[in-house]
Amino acid sequence: MAEKDIEISSEIKAEIDSEIKAEIAELFRLCPPQQEPSLSLLRGHLLCEYYLERLITLNLPRGDKLTANGDLSFFQKVVLVDSLQIIDDRVMRGLKNLNAVRNQLSHQKDKEITHSDIDRIGQSIGKEFIAARREYGEDMGGSWS
Repeated sequence: MAEKDIEISSEIKAEIDSEIKAEIAELFRLCPPQQEPSLSLLRGHLLCEYYLERLITLNLPRGDKLTANGDLSFFQKVVLVDSLQIIDDRVMRGLKNLNAVRNQLSHQKDKEITHSDIDRIGQSIGKEFIAARREYGEDMGGSWS
């Protein structure tokens, strides 16, 4: 898929910046650093599912029909979005790893989120995750095991 240079007006850039800031604010509202890590993981998973549904709706003719009835699992949505080739493979691997950790959390009664779990989710993202890990060290929020 060839990328095209698109000229974007300053008004549209400002609107996009505003929307991005609002999305980031929502993320921090739902997943504040002091929150229990398992709750942050569950809420993060839910947010990712919301964005996957938005991508499906925006990129498939009548994608709303796929997302409206709620029959697709998170993993199926990941595979579907992956097949559209609109998201980097590293991010798709991260989403699959997020889902695997979320499934462990949901099906193991004593499961606690560990640094190893976070590394499993983030390692596929690469240098961006490494930079965040360096910035925040082992204290990426909450009381982690």
